[in-house]
Amino acid sequence: MKSRLVLNQAIEEERIIIREPEIEFVQELDGIIADSGDDLRLSEPDKKLLALALDLVDSGYNVKVMTDDYSMQNVLKIIGIPYGSIITEGIKPRKNPTKTINAFASFILL
Repeated sequence: MKSRLVLNQAIEEERIIIREPEIEFVQELDGIIADSGDDLRLSEPDKKLLALALDLVDSGYNVKVMTDDYSMQNVLKIIGIPYGSIITEGIKPRKNPTKTINAFASFILL
């Protein structure tokens, strides 16, 4: 109950903003991940978070995405958006691009 009150207060004070990416950035991302081969390895929430990162960068925000998902890190590297790892060491050059590790958590820092 207390955590819900804290969350609601943060939303009211605009310290947390809940936002969906604009459709143009979802479409741009779809093309990027189709070319990179990551389209089948990313969930819909992963894709929305990546599209939102593109959207925020386009809006002038300084964005860094925190994720342990190697496919997300690969796409972020391709599109030039900074990223960091939470638990893992992050991506290294791939020997076998079909192997992935699932994300524990992903979020955007502004």
